Amino acid sequence: MGELLLQSAGLGAAGFDPLGAVLLAAAIGAGATRPKVLSFAVAVFVSTVLVGTVLATIGAELFDGGLSWPSIPGAVWAWLELLAAALIIGWLIWRPQRIPDQTSQPRRRISGSVAAFALAGVGFTVTSVVDPTFLATIAIAGQRDDLVAAVLAFAVWVFVSQLMLWGLVVAFEFGAHERLIAATRRTWRARRTAIIASVRIVAVLAAIGLTIDAVYFLTTDRYLIG
Repeated sequence: MGELLLQSAGLGAAGFDPLGAVLLAAAIGAGATRPKVLSFAVAVFVSTVLVGTVLATIGAELFDGGLSWPSIPGAVWAWLELLAAALIIGWLIWRPQRIPDQTSQPRRRISGSVAAFALAGVGFTVTSVVDPTFLATIAIAGQRDDLVAAVLAFAVWVFVSQLMLWGLVVAFEFGAHERLIAATRRTWRARRTAIIASVRIVAVLAAIGLTIDAVYFLTTDRYLIG
């Protein structure tokens, strides 16, 4: 399981996404309260883990014939890994290198209930479903056919990929969010090129790892990962 969690952490780093933190920072600036902030964060975490685990589990059952489907060879997961690796490379080519700058946007008072913020968190999770690194995590978690391992894998993935979001929530809890937001903006402006390059390097390494794992299975009928 250790290899699976390390791979999930690497994929999370490759899929590092500051958008959740950017959206929450805008909401906080517009007057979002503590219950609303927490409901958004909890919904993002729980729904991401839930969706990923369900997809990995259903996929494993289907591919193993557990849902009365014809048995499909384990090589299906290998081809999914190759597809995920290709999507990661394509995503790197397409992905914008800019993060919206909220400093130039006028602040508005925000409305909406705690439930609405939770629903927004669930809606934000939908963006993960089309993230190639999330799909790759489904592929490697599905290989094990282990519910606990899948839950932990997606918990690691969402924790790493949304690290800025969790940092902002913790800072908000301690009343230090304004300093954190200001420091993050300064760091982004000063180190933007290096940060983007680092994320891209991790993504390339993740794609290479998935490709090696898939090719190894297709040639030896055994996975390196999982």
